[in-house]
Amino acid sequence: MTETITGVAVKFGNNERFAICVGTPPHRHSDILRNIWDRGSNSEVQGFWTSHNRFVTRAEALPIAKAAGQFKRRNQPGDYDGPELFSENLW
Repeated sequence: MTETITGVAVKFGNNERFAICVGTPPHRHSDILRNIWDRGSNSEVQGFWTSHNRFVTRAEALPIAKAAGQFKRRNQPGDYDGPELFSENLW
């Protein structure tokens, strides 16, 4: 089964103790970050949640989304095509 991106995710905390918050489409990372920052956390890693129930970083998510046919170019001036995935390229 091909792995797909199912939502935005933010991992926060430290290496010993952390949590992962997930937002389903059409949520953006900023939706999650506002809640985390309101609770006083400033240590986070932005990424995505996959259909294999795992957190992946933005860089790890890009080839997954491309292989699954989920990656969409926005075709706008300055459209980002770098080494990381953004939710704007999914939904």
